[in-house]
Amino acid sequence: MRFVFLFLLTSPVWAQALVRSWSQDLPATKQETLEWATPLVLGDVQLEQASVWFDGKPIFAASVRSLKTPKGRLTLSELPPQLQPLTPIKAPSKTCVTDWLKSLQSDGFTAVPRSEPHAVWWPTPAGLTPAYAQIWQTGPFSAHRICFDASGILKAYPLQLGNQGQKVSVGQVFTPNPASSTQGAALRDNNDAREAVPESLYKIFNLAKLDPLTPVRLSGAYAQSSELSSPIVDLATSGENFLFFRDELGFEETNIYYHITRAQTYLQSLGILNLQNSPILFDAHALNGNDASQFSTWVGNQPVLEFGDGGVDDGEDGDLILHEYAHALHHALVGDRIYGYSENLALPAPQRTNETQAISESIADYWAYSLTYDWNQQQGSDPNLLMEWDSAGLRPSPDAEVFYLRRARTDRHYPEDLTGNPYEDSQLLTQALVEIRDGMPPGWLDTRLWLVLSLLPDSPLFHDVRDVFTRLDTFLDNGANRNRIDQAFAARGIQTLIATNIPLAGNLAQDRMSIGLVNPNPTPTTVYIYAVTEDGTGIGQQQLTLSPRGRVQFDLAFIGSIPAEMTHVRLLSTQTVVGFQESRSESGDEWALTRLGPSLNQLDLPHIATDTTAWVTQMRISHYQPLPLNLDLRQLGEVQAQIFDIPTQGSRLLTLPQALSTPLTWAEIHSQSQAPSVAAVEWFSRADGLHQRAALTLNQERSTSWVFPHIAADRATFWTGIALVNPQSEPNLLQLSLTNAAGETRATAEITLAAGEKWVGLIEKLFPDLPTDGAILWVQSQQPVFGYELFGTQNGESVAGLPAFTQGQTRWILPLATTTGTQFCGLVVTNLTETETHWQMAAFDAQGQSLQIIEGTAPARGRSLGLTSQLFSTQTLSDLRWVSLTSDQPTVAFALLGDLPGRLSLAALEAIAWP
Repeated sequence: MRFVFLFLLTSPVWAQALVRSWSQDLPATKQETLEWATPLVLGDVQLEQASVWFDGKPIFAASVRSLKTPKGRLTLSELPPQLQPLTPIKAPSKTCVTDWLKSLQSDGFTAVPRSEPHAVWWPTPAGLTPAYAQIWQTGPFSAHRICFDASGILKAYPLQLGNQGQKVSVGQVFTPNPASSTQGAALRDNNDAREAVPESLYKIFNLAKLDPLTPVRLSGAYAQSSELSSPIVDLATSGENFLFFRDELGFEETNIYYHITRAQTYLQSLGILNLQNSPILFDAHALNGNDASQFSTWVGNQPVLEFGDGGVDDGEDGDLILHEYAHALHHALVGDRIYGYSENLALPAPQRTNETQAISESIADYWAYSLTYDWNQQQGSDPNLLMEWDSAGLRPSPDAEVFYLRRARTDRHYPEDLTGNPYEDSQLLTQALVEIRDGMPPGWLDTRLWLVLSLLPDSPLFHDVRDVFTRLDTFLDNGANRNRIDQAFAARGIQTLIATNIPLAGNLAQDRMSIGLVNPNPTPTTVYIYAVTEDGTGIGQQQLTLSPRGRVQFDLAFIGSIPAEMTHVRLLSTQTVVGFQESRSESGDEWALTRLGPSLNQLDLPHIATDTTAWVTQMRISHYQPLPLNLDLRQLGEVQAQIFDIPTQGSRLLTLPQALSTPLTWAEIHSQSQAPSVAAVEWFSRADGLHQRAALTLNQERSTSWVFPHIAADRATFWTGIALVNPQSEPNLLQLSLTNAAGETRATAEITLAAGEKWVGLIEKLFPDLPTDGAILWVQSQQPVFGYELFGTQNGESVAGLPAFTQGQTRWILPLATTTGTQFCGLVVTNLTETETHWQMAAFDAQGQSLQIIEGTAPARGRSLGLTSQLFSTQTLSDLRWVSLTSDQPTVAFALLGDLPGRLSLAALEAIAWP
């Protein structure tokens, strides 16, 4: 697929962003193409934008042509897809044309035709009519395309100088400067002496886009030599070529013209077509001869470049020219935002710097680095040293072996190495950019860079550059370059956005699916949300800001218009968020909750139902690396089955064990990737499609000490099932004890699991004489094991699942504590220690406001529980969204939700440790 990037220069400043034209259909828009054959259609051609947005800004568009006419605008439907050959028409007399052109001619210059008349179409209120067009030179440095028919002149279009390509002149330049040669360290300016630089270090190149009409001065399509400030000098002129040496004033003009034109030509080769591509005025000898150069808009509010002559003439150094021209490109993109001011107020005062200016300087340094990299490599010089020639003999000291003004690579780290000087501090960000560039396809970063700049907020900080790069990579490339971007910024101390990946559990076409998020932080958190299909294609994106301690729950339709095509969701957040996903059948009876889990490179799959006539086991597994992925399913280290070709950034839905070559009841999932790139969730439900669904987020937590915090007491209504897996290659003795809510031991048992054995059954199978008040199951093993529990209703209508807990915490988040209608929500706190624990619960609303704080105790190895309707006031319940739990001893906790009195639905959600 070929991408073409354009710029919207007629939009407001915030919309001066890159737009993208596809060679195939765009999402959410119809691709329309108009293939006009010769002859051309002349008129005011416009671009129509497609509805592809990022952060509320149009960044992509289909390139669609339309024409303005006296009656308005002709739409695509009014234009033929291909125009037929014209019928010859009678042209007006030469006298008519020349008389009409007199008003455009310069004094003493007679208009001269530069092309033969050729047939064109011309839009009129009645439609397209045949006409002619011809190019005429109307002055020493100007030309027009004249459109006419038999009735006379229709319109004259001024031509941009240099776009006819009739003549090519050459110029003598430095590439990028004498110091980039092997002799560079020994060279000195010697007061602009010609003999100071060997003639062999000059290069002769074509001066592309130079005004072809009369090449007497350096004026072309992208740059125009001008006299802007003192000293006043004669501009370079030439009847043919511009072959000056450094002691001649014309050399700097030629060098500057060449590097600007080369940079703009490269920019357009990347597909960036309209960014500062009108001739920019430059003064090669300006600023009173001082040792300084600048980009500014002080001349008639138009962009200009001025170069000083102090020390080494600045116009001799290609790095410096490209640096200043990058400021012009940056300004053309974002306007006066380039002059913004920002400080990271979270830093100590000595470490604060104007990060907006540092970003601007960094971009300019990187642009010079990138455009001169190949030259420096070929010449054996260090491409990381910038503006060596401009500093030769002056900085950092006269006897230094290496001279430079800036470095593209440093060992600086944010924020401790900030100096407060944005020109120095910019080098920290420049290194992050060059590290991203390393190993990427040619031009990849040089293209992305301008899109990132267009999307930065006003007065950006370094972390904003990081955030936009990360989010844009997720949006454009489904996170394919995430690791490289993360590593480059993290190495400089500029931390990356936090990623959370959510493979969706449930019937995407039928279920009501939603995601709940809690911001546990005391400051607002921005979350960027991306919906992805099974093949890794992004089909929707949204963003929201969670207030401190705030909570939100949204349906998949919030992210995109086709929830049934979404198979996984990615979150990027500025701070850690916690949450869950919820799937419910249309009736609401089938209900499953799973916490959002981490991405890993190995997972345990604890349950595959063998009775496929009664139960269906499904697993959604997603990965987030830039290559397709194969997964091994192992037991005791031996590969038992494989999952092939999970798409790049994509996912697979597996029905187990049918999708496996070898029937399994449990498995270890091994990724070939060393990075934590895999996330998975499994769910099991009745094969007849009626009721009963439970889901688990997969992880790889193994331990010799486990607690199953819920053994149902009302066994006439509920049942409890336990699953234990021994992943070891030798037998494993498990000691089991059952305590009641008061922490008193009510029963004990021992079982031995063979190597690789899975034990599954009702709690009564472990304890035939099951005490009526048994509440918590404790497991101790010789070697690490893993497991989970299920509990359901005896009426066969509902089931819920929980992973076993291995570690206690003193701070937990219960992200779902709402009740509606006949739904109940019970909160369970289990004390893992041998002493009583005091706990405290705080109820919060969606905005993060604390509604009520309650306190209680849990006995040693016991638990306390209660319905939210019993624990909190009626006023609190109406706004209650989530609960925080703190305790003075390690505990575990979960929420049990269901309906009363029908017992048709049941779901459980484990508490999440406070980040």
